[in-house]
Amino acid sequence: MESLNFRQKNARLCADMWLKSEIEYASREGIRFIITLGRDVERWFDRTGNEILSGSAITIYHLPHPSGANNGSWFPKDEQKRRMLEEKIRELVMECQTNP
Repeated sequence: MESLNFRQKNARLCADMWLKSEIEYASREGIRFIITLGRDVERWFDRTGNEILSGSAITIYHLPHPSGANNGSWFPKDEQKRRMLEEKIRELVMECQTNP
């Protein structure tokens, strides 16, 4: 059957539509922040998500994907990248502590 064959393009379209609907819902419901994990989602926000959130007060925290293969992203060799990541995590922790 043709409909049972996996097609990457269809999977991406479905994922994009689902994520867009979730972000639109978050913007209507007063969500304070969103944590993204991985570069694919970060790129999606650069392409689409930031436009959806324009005018909202939602803060986006882009963090590395937590997979074992991605350990280097959580402790980058580049000192500036490491400081930026540490600052994002600190900001997220402060957000959670100051606004329960």
